[in-house]
Amino acid sequence: MPFIEIEKMKKLREAAKNGDERAKKILQAQLKKEDYTSDLDAFFAPHPETKVVQNGNPGSATEAKATKGTGNPRLDAFLADNGIMEGDPDYEDAVNDYYNEFPEDMPEDYGQEKSESEPEANPVQEAKMEEAAQDLGKMLLDAIQECDKEMLEIMQDDSIDGNAKKGAMVSLQEIKQNMIDNMEKIAKVKKGFDKKEELATI
Repeated sequence: MPFIEIEKMKKLREAAKNGDERAKKILQAQLKKEDYTSDLDAFFAPHPETKVVQNGNPGSATEAKATKGTGNPRLDAFLADNGIMEGDPDYEDAVNDYYNEFPEDMPEDYGQEKSESEPEANPVQEAKMEEAAQDLGKMLLDAIQECDKEMLEIMQDDSIDGNAKKGAMVSLQEIKQNMIDNMEKIAKVKKGFDKKEELATI
C-alpha cells in the first residue's frame, strides 16, 4: 500500500467530509490496512480540461492556465497528479515540496525574486542592532587590552614558576585570539549596516 502524502490526505479528508464516496472508501481502507492503491491513483488522476467554444473560438482561460506549464515536465506532472494549478492557494507550497524532493530540478534563480521583494528590516531595529554591535566591539576591545596588560604583568613577575607562567600566557593568548576573531565578525556586521546606509542615501 502506498504512503499517502500529507497534502493528499488533506484533500481526501476534505472530499470525504463533503460526501465523496471514493475518498471515504480510501480512508476506510487505510484504517483497515486494506489495499487502496488503485482507488488512490484513480482519485488523484489528472482530469483533462474541457474545451469551451465561445463565438467560434476554442479554449478558455481555465484551459490556458492549465496548459501553460512550468517548463519542467516532471513538475507539471507532479502538480497535475495533486490536482493543483497555477493560481491555487497551495500552488507555491506544492512547488516547494517538489523542489525539496527533487533539488536537482530547481532553477538557479528560483526564490531570488521572492527574496528581493521581501520588506526591508525596521530602521529602528537596525539602529538598535548596530548600536549593540558597536557596544560589543568596545567591550571586546577593552577585554583584549586587559589581556595584554595581564600578560605583561605575568611576564615581568619573577615570583611565578616558569611552567605556570607559560601555561597562563598560553591561556591568555587563546582568550585574546578568540576575542580578536569575534571582533572581526562584529566588523563584518558593522560593514553590512554601513552598506545599507550607503544604499539608502543613493
